[in-house]
Amino acid sequence: MELVERSDFLSALNHQFEESVSGDGHCMLISGEARIGKSSLVKAFCDNHRKGSNIFKGNCDALFTPRPLAPLYDVLWEWRNGDLLALAAAGHRNELFIRFLSELKKLAWPTILVFEDIHWADWKIRSH
Repeated sequence: MELVERSDFLSALNHQFEESVSGDGHCMLISGEARIGKSSLVKAFCDNHRKGSNIFKGNCDALFTPRPLAPLYDVLWEWRNGDLLALAAAGHRNELFIRFLSELKKLAWPTILVFEDIHWADWKIRSH
């Protein structure tokens, strides 16, 4: 898919990715109005790095009562990491986060984590 007028943004993402591979990592936030192509930009970025990278995606729920830690569970299911899923199911959140970061560092390839629609994560708080 060709992105229209998004090459500068895609270049910036690619640059940050290369920086993170040779350093400590980065967190990038992509924001903008609805339907302007944020997800398409992220998809193009991930497609560029599909070979040679781990790519995991989690989604925040657009629900009145969203699932706690929904994007993290999505990533764990996609990753198929049974140990981390067991920690999550047992409700050991602190240990889960510590082990999650530790396990990410052990992966042989660079890892891209995508959390979509994070604005829904605090919807209930904002709506009251």
